[in-house]
Amino acid sequence: MLAVRLHRWRIFYLLFLLVVLLGACTPQEEELPFETIEQADYSPKYEDKEPGLVIVASADETDQLDSWVSSEAMKQLCEIDYESYFAVIVFLGWQPTGHEGIRIERIVRINNNVSIFAQIGSRLGDDAVTSPYHLVKVTRIGHWDTTVTFNLIASGATVATKSQSVP
Repeated sequence: MLAVRLHRWRIFYLLFLLVVLLGACTPQEEELPFETIEQADYSPKYEDKEPGLVIVASADETDQLDSWVSSEAMKQLCEIDYESYFAVIVFLGWQPTGHEGIRIERIVRINNNVSIFAQIGSRLGDDAVTSPYHLVKVTRIGHWDTTVTFNLIASGATVATKSQSVP
C-alpha cells in the first residue's frame, strides 16, 4: 500500500516538474514601451506606395532619414541615448486620395522578433496626396546585441518586414 502511494506521488511530482519546465521554456512576450517623436501626414522622401518600416538603432543611422521627417524630429533622433532606446518609423506609403494616417499602438518582443502593431486610418476621399508616418522612440528592455526581425502588422496582417542588427 505504501509503495503504491509513493509511486503515485512520484508520478504526480514528475508531471508537475514537466509542466513547470515546459512553461519556463516557452518564449515570453515582452511589451516594449514607446513614445511618439512625430506623427505626420506627409513624408516627401518616402516614395513607395506600400507600407514601410525603418529602424534606427544608432546615431550613425540617422543620416538615412534626411528629409524623411521634420528637422525637429531629426534633432530629437540625434539626441536619443541609443544604448537605452532605438527608433522606429512606420510609413503607410503614398496615398492619392488622402488618408487619416497610421498610428503605432503596441510593440511586442518575443526573443529576436519584434511585432509592431499599427492602426491604419480611413481614406478621406479628397484629392490630397499624403504619405503618412509615425516615428517613435522605443525602450530597449533586456539583451539585444543581435539581429532582430521587425514585423509591421496592420489589420491582422504583416505588411512590412525588416531584419536588422540592433547593437
